[in-house]
Amino acid sequence: MRKKVFVRADGNSQMGLGHVVRSLSLVEMLRDFFECTFVIRNPSLALQNQIEAIAHKLIMVPEEVAIENEVAFLNDQYLSSEDIVVLDGYHFREDYQRSVKDLGCKLVCIDDIHAYHFLADLIINHAGGIPDSLYSREAYTTMALGPEYALLRPPFLKAAQEKRSAEPIKNVFICFGGADPKNLMPSVAQAVLECKEIERVIIVAGSANKNLDKLLAWAQANERVKVYHDLSAADMIELMSACQLAVAPASTISYEVCSLGLLLYCGKYVDNQDFLYHYLISEKLALSAGDFESSFPPMTSLPSEETYASILDSQQRIFDGLSGKRIRKLFLKLALLIRDARAADAKLYFDWANEPETRLNSLNTEAIKWEDHCQWFSNRIDRQDFRFYIFEINGIPVGQVRFDIQEGIATINYSIDKCYRGIGIGSPLLELAINQLKTDFQEYIKICGIVKYANVSSAKVFRNLGFQETKHPDFIQFSLNH
Repeated sequence: MRKKVFVRADGNSQMGLGHVVRSLSLVEMLRDFFECTFVIRNPSLALQNQIEAIAHKLIMVPEEVAIENEVAFLNDQYLSSEDIVVLDGYHFREDYQRSVKDLGCKLVCIDDIHAYHFLADLIINHAGGIPDSLYSREAYTTMALGPEYALLRPPFLKAAQEKRSAEPIKNVFICFGGADPKNLMPSVAQAVLECKEIERVIIVAGSANKNLDKLLAWAQANERVKVYHDLSAADMIELMSACQLAVAPASTISYEVCSLGLLLYCGKYVDNQDFLYHYLISEKLALSAGDFESSFPPMTSLPSEETYASILDSQQRIFDGLSGKRIRKLFLKLALLIRDARAADAKLYFDWANEPETRLNSLNTEAIKWEDHCQWFSNRIDRQDFRFYIFEINGIPVGQVRFDIQEGIATINYSIDKCYRGIGIGSPLLELAINQLKTDFQEYIKICGIVKYANVSSAKVFRNLGFQETKHPDFIQFSLNH
């Protein structure tokens, strides 16, 4: 049974679909590792279908349930204290968050305005240039800020890992997200069409666009314009790949453009786009389109090839396509529970120790006999100079960390169950174990790990946690003072 993640966001033609789109991107990052339920109020039928195609389950909060009673409603029918709750929306303020935390749930907030106090265990804001000092938060809160935590759909993350070169600019992509509530795309497209070198303008409208009929009628009178709507990520990428230039607001769509490698004109039209807009311009990820309601001028000429190439270089430097893996690690860390090992865990440790890959990566590669293991384990499990920690997800043991403490040095031995390797839990597992050791063992101590050169994954875990390394003929010694 997988740990449950409940993702709460709203979206419609008035407020747009930004919260829902990025929250669904998170679901796509997590759904192979967690059971993901999406919680929403009053979705359109199109949006409901979109959510059901991605999330494992959909909960629609009844209209009669007031926002202040919403957590109680969810708790009565769905939530348990072992679940992770994700909130994406400006109406989930401190009182709402406290209701979630009081249930014992882990709490994640997706936020881009830092306008109130947060009780979250994790805050994700993928806008660049945001210092964590802007956030009022608890001491325990982990911050995941900037494009390295970009909430993009997997096809866009994959596209970001492919290199793209500057090409002659012929086709322009325009998208203002799921709603375009101010119907700005026709005027923007008209400005682009002033450039005679542009052969085709491709406009994509989202499922919440109330002006679709007007947009389609306008496009029929412009032979260089083609309008699409309600597209999948794969279809979006196919269209975007046929373009060289894009015009988009400072929102998730601008990050999708950057991940694909298009020369981007980025602008804004609502206040919550300010930080992302200034970041994209200052980091030379985009050219400024200013305020779309007042200042996007007719495009009479195209940017130079040098400008185009420079923008692409910046985009490929910052958008590496690995944000899904980084975010997944943070959620796996939230899901991990640590406990002391017990005498009854002897067989579990024996099976882990004798697993072929574990033996291969050990300094002593010979198989361990059961009788020898029992004697070794019983002699150490209750000693003060050893610490045995077991990690579980949903009550299932997924790995262990052991510390052998001698003369002020704690030597690490750790292993991950073969069913849970390759999903990124090594670093959070070891980090939690080290923090627990600091709590249990208050004296000054040096923490060391011995890793064979062939064990590349373990070496990476130690490096990620800031260990210093010393190379020996047959192994690398990693050290960390505390």
